[in-house]
Amino acid sequence: MTNQTLAATVSRILRQPGMMNMGFNMHGLLVTGQYYSMVAAAIEEGRIECLTAKDLPPQRPGQFAAGTVATARYTPSDNRMMFESENFGSKLSEEITIVHEATHAIFDITAPSKKHQTLAINDESAAVLAEALYIKLCGKPKGNFDMVIGDPQYEAWNLANEMMIETENFTIGPKPYVLKFDQTKLLNTAVGLLWNFTLKPEKGGYADDRGVLYHYDGVPKCNLRATKCK
Repeated sequence: MTNQTLAATVSRILRQPGMMNMGFNMHGLLVTGQYYSMVAAAIEEGRIECLTAKDLPPQRPGQFAAGTVATARYTPSDNRMMFESENFGSKLSEEITIVHEATHAIFDITAPSKKHQTLAINDESAAVLAEALYIKLCGKPKGNFDMVIGDPQYEAWNLANEMMIETENFTIGPKPYVLKFDQTKLLNTAVGLLWNFTLKPEKGGYADDRGVLYHYDGVPKCNLRATKCK
């Protein structure tokens, strides 16, 4: 059964006014403020559950390096969001993780069918980019979001800057913002490294060529490539 405290926190974060300015298309994956509101509504109506880690059996990550623990996870098969504890969302890092998981939920609830397929590397990249845009659009402090050069959050922050400058903070230009493949190359490569996707030198970086909805392992609690983990 849904943890009502978690559900209320997630819904509140997704319904912030700044979220309605969110709008981008990453290679066919569409992320908008309206879609986040749809996820919030699904949570409020009980169609998506919010549970704590203790409410679910332990799950061994299949993509992360051995020993890595997930701090949050969305599982499309049973429409569940899992978070470490009931008070998850009290820190900025946890807020952006909630946005990350909600982005995966968007792709699930807006899929045209259960057989719809997406590339995992784009799915993850879009979720990390949404984190960066959340900080900017909702006026949150950056903190150490882009601390580690070359990591997904670093590349997402730079890409979000580019998007905000080009659109004058999403006040001009067509919506949603359509990302070109050249724009996402660095972010895709960084995501490929962290989520252990396959190196494809002939493609100039990391890629996911499986073309299927993948087993999603969640957000790592500790980025093993970072110089400092909290």
